[in-house]
Amino acid sequence: MTPAATGARANLRGTPCVRLPAGEALVNAMAQGWSECDVRAVRATIHSADGSALLAALRSRPVRAVLQSAGDGVAASAARRVPGADAVAAEFLKHLTARGRDGDAELADLLRGSAEGGPGTAVALSARCPLPVDLEELATLLEGD
Repeated sequence: MTPAATGARANLRGTPCVRLPAGEALVNAMAQGWSECDVRAVRATIHSADGSALLAALRSRPVRAVLQSAGDGVAASAARRVPGADAVAAEFLKHLTARGRDGDAELADLLRGSAEGGPGTAVALSARCPLPVDLEELATLLEGD
């Protein structure tokens, strides 16, 4: 059954969106034209390491609303040389530098390093970006079976 048939809202990928309690970042994003479903879709593209889908989602709305939410994904996309990621990283850098909130300088440094391919970029990204793991395989490895 489609989201439209059930009356549920759909995210950028067309899947139904479940309503969650709104945190400050989500409230700010929603005030700037992002729906809760769209913010969750951006997070999903980051988790799945789909740089092209992330960049496509970011093109549809003002990025200033999701700088911290999507910054790690943009940095990872730039480090992986996803086409168009350098331009999005430059836009993020411009907004982060102008805004100057807590964490913005650190994220700006990460974006600069990943766009330039500087030393430590892979280590910094691996410490900040989610790593998809097959939990059953991990459990098997940990149990020694």
